[in-house]
Amino acid sequence: MSGVDTGDTYELILHADKDKDSPRVFVFKNMTCRQWKQAKAVWDVYVDSGEVDDALQCARLGLVDWRGVEFEGKDLLFNLDDLDIAVSDKGAIELPLKMLQMNGLSADQKKKLEQQWASGQDSSQAAESAEALESAKTSQP
Repeated sequence: MSGVDTGDTYELILHADKDKDSPRVFVFKNMTCRQWKQAKAVWDVYVDSGEVDDALQCARLGLVDWRGVEFEGKDLLFNLDDLDIAVSDKGAIELPLKMLQMNGLSADQKKKLEQQWASGQDSSQAAESAEALESAKTSQP
């Protein structure tokens, strides 16, 4: 039986930054099934509440670093408490949604998902994908 290497990370770039020469890069850890379910539970709180702080809290559960983030013209050093100034409200929703979708995927699966996002997959399609991913993970033996 093989466990999850929670030392493995993956990078996400926000849709708003995808065409920039130096986009902000958000680095997330691979989560165990338990950690993923905890993050999904926090995401569900956001879905019910609509409060951006709940979406930010979900992202904080997997976020381990960032690069290229600036605030008021200066580099913003990584600090989970500063996530709310590192992203807009739209980014605060996009990050955890992508995090939940990308966690535990193979490199090929991640590349395919990134291509879907680059082609303009909207957030409602992404939300449906997150729900399908949750169903697939919970139905695995």
